[in-house]
Amino acid sequence: MAKISAEDQRKMEGLEEAKRKWDHVYSLVEQAAAGGARRPDPVYVGQIGRAAKGVARTLNECGFPVIGQAADELQMILRRGSAPIRNARDRTATVRAAIDQAYRTTRAEAQKIKPTEEEG
Repeated sequence: MAKISAEDQRKMEGLEEAKRKWDHVYSLVEQAAAGGARRPDPVYVGQIGRAAKGVARTLNECGFPVIGQAADELQMILRRGSAPIRNARDRTATVRAAIDQAYRTTRAEAQKIKPTEEEG
């Protein structure tokens, strides 16, 4: 296995932390959706917003500001729109996929190999 540079290692660790934190955001969104209401409880909106901001900060620090911005927009999605729960679920899935893809790409570039479909 090839050695990984310190920069790539920092990015991969940041993405692993972001993935762990995003799992918490996902669980909060699902808890908000479990109520069955079209609009989530304001308590959940606040919790989701704070958790999403933490993920966005982590992603921005490790060099992925576009994914960080997508994570940061989750609270706005919950406050506005015609179907905030559905849109929040879509956003959580999109951000999770982007984090996974960024991790695979970073690891592949660090090891100078091509990512495969079966990884992940």
